[in-house]
Amino acid sequence: MTNTQHLYQPGADDARIVDLMCRQAPATRHRTDLPWRLSSPANATGRDIMVWEAADGSLLGVAAWQVNWAALDFFVDPGPQQGAIETAIFGWAEERFRELDRERGRPSPYWVEYRDDDQQRLHVMLAHGFTLDND
Repeated sequence: MTNTQHLYQPGADDARIVDLMCRQAPATRHRTDLPWRLSSPANATGRDIMVWEAADGSLLGVAAWQVNWAALDFFVDPGPQQGAIETAIFGWAEERFRELDRERGRPSPYWVEYRDDDQQRLHVMLAHGFTLDND
């Protein structure tokens, strides 16, 4: 099965994102305020929100670079392709961050948030090169 990715399409992707969010653990950070976060300035450029889908059209993941909060939001279907989609998300994010650094002419810090009790998400972040910063 081939997965694809494309830039977020307001309206067209919304119902699938809601379905993906319903498959997240209830304590998932930003689960309830994701619609607000997707309507943030992250969507203004049309380049900062990406979705991943399966061949059947089901949504496997969504990621958004939130410029106002300097944070990468990401949500992944907790199914058998979770690891592959997480790797794809961080690959996209790394490339996008390099583009942003070139546009600004300098590097900036990038953040991923997690709950203290979410060791799985912490492991994913560390595996993809993020470090802990208590500030």
